[in-house]
Amino acid sequence: MVPIHPAAQSLATLEATIVTLYIAVLLGRFVSLYQPQNP
Repeated sequence: MVPIHPAAQSLATLEATIVTLYIAVLLGRFVSLYQPQNP
């Protein structure tokens, strides 16, 4: 079993978080485009 370097593990976690946030923002924009907010 190969030990994972703490820095590499934290970097992978950070990358996964950024990708998740990026997808969430894209979905939010996509939904807002097809669901216009009427005052």
